[in-house]
This record gives sequence, structure tokens and C-alpha cells, in this order.
Amino acid sequence: IPKNQMNLASIINNCAGSHFLQKMIKTVESSDIDLILSLLEQNMKCVMCDSYGNYFIQKIIAKCSKAQRLILMAMIEKDFYEIANDISGTHCLQCIVDIMNSKEEEEFIKNCIQNDLLDLAISQNSTHIIQKLIVKQKLLYRNYLVNFCITNFVELSLNLNGSAIIKKLIEELSSLQLMQMILSIIEINYVTLVENQFGNFVIQKAIDIFGYKNCEKLMINILTNAVYFSLQKYSSNVIDKIAICLNQNNKLCFERLISVLILTRNNLNILSQNKYGMYVLGNLVKLLSSQEKKNISH
Repeated sequence: IPKNQMNLASIINNCAGSHFLQKMIKTVESSDIDLILSLLEQNMKCVMCDSYGNYFIQKIIAKCSKAQRLILMAMIEKDFYEIANDISGTHCLQCIVDIMNSKEEEEFIKNCIQNDLLDLAISQNSTHIIQKLIVKQKLLYRNYLVNFCITNFVELSLNLNGSAIIKKLIEELSSLQLMQMILSIIEINYVTLVENQFGNFVIQKAIDIFGYKNCEKLMINILTNAVYFSLQKYSSNVIDKIAICLNQNNKLCFERLISVLILTRNNLNILSQNKYGMYVLGNLVKLLSSQEKKNISH
């Protein structure tokens, strides 16, 4: 290992040098990692944000002890936001999140992100760090993150990267109280969400994960404007999702939906003249049994 900071950083940030040193990682001792960290102290951000160097750092992180990870974290604390938003640097921080397993590391991450959570959540590279932090077995220790998602639920849901975080949260929830809280927010804001290119997927995810019984009120609210939502690009997808859910769980409500959208002539004419309406009609017909199709045709 070069005993010079700049020499080591320049080698790591070189394609051939990075590959060579990555192969050597398997053989390094704990004392070697201490030396590497000390040599890179002034250049850690530069190496993490390098297209070759970040791979080497990820290998080092995987070999670090808890104490060594804490030393590394201290080196990057002031540069955390910049590293998180870098296309290469974000992978190093994701690696830390994947591996960390102590209260001290949790506190470090919390202190680094809590003042910039919204920016980090919706930014293209840093969003993946926040998504990795939302895992079921660790949410108990990350109430600050859950509170952030609940407080900013609608704003996040209407954003490409933010909606990915909300969908991840919905998938990972194990608390009935939090599920009810999320459903309450969706029910209040369903018009805004259902018509949005990202928000509509949040509603669909909630229906998938929370199930028919928990989402019944939400679906009924949406279906009060079934024709209107069927005519729009994004909300028509939600109508399709609801139709599938009703067909599987409540045949009576499904038949009412058929009556409104297909058997009501005026609504059928409106839908059939719109490309999204035709899409909804076509998918509804696919859900019908042969006998149901015969009944409608008569």
C-alpha cells in the first residue's frame, strides 16, 4: 500500500489501479484497513465520488469493523450531503446503510440526513439511500424517518423519487396504526393523488398491500367519479386496479361498476370515444365471465 495520501488516492481513482486494489482487499488485515483509512482521510470524498474509486471504498466498507466504520463516517460527515447526491458516492453510503448495525451508526446517519431529508428523498441519487433506510426490521429505530414520510406524504407521493420512498414504506409497514394513518391521508387527498403520474401508483400500492377490507372506503370514494377518472391517463389505471380488486372480493360492487360504466348508455358512449375510457372498458370486459358477457350483450 502506498505510504502517501495522494499516491494512494490517484491509484484508487484509476481504472486499473482500482481493480488491482479491489483484488487485494480479500487479503488485508484489520491493521491494513486502519492504514488505508488514515491515508485517505483528506481524500475520502474524492475517492467515494470517483467512478472507479467508489468500488474500492465499497469493498473496504464491507471489511471494516464497527469501530472502523465509525472512523470512516467521521471523515465524511461534513461532506455527506454532497457524497449522497453524487452518482458514484451514493453507492458508498448505500453500502454503509446496508452493513451498519449499531446505535452509534444509526445516530450518525440520522444527524447527517435529518435537516436535508426532503432534498435527499427527491434527488435522483440520494433517494436510494433513504429507500434503503426504510426496511421493516429497522423502522422501529427510525421513527424520525417514518414521521418525515407521514408529514410530507402528499409532496413525496407526487414526485418520481419521493413516490418510490412512499411505496417502499407501504410495503414495509407492520403497524396497524401507521397503515390507518396513511389510508386517512390518502382518503383526504385521493383526487390529487389519483390524477398524478406518480401518486396514482401510490394508491395502487396501498390497495395491493393493505387489501380490500382496509381500502374499501377509499375505493368507494374514487368510484363516485368512476367515469371522470376513467377518461384520464393516470387515474384510469386506478380504476382498473379497483375493478380487479372488486371482482375478486365484492361481486356486488363489481356488478355496480359494470352497470355504471358499461350498461349506462350515456357513460358507455362517453368512454368509448376516449382512448383511456376504451382502455378501461376493454379491461373490464376481460374480467367478465362468459355468462356475464352474454348477459350484457342481451
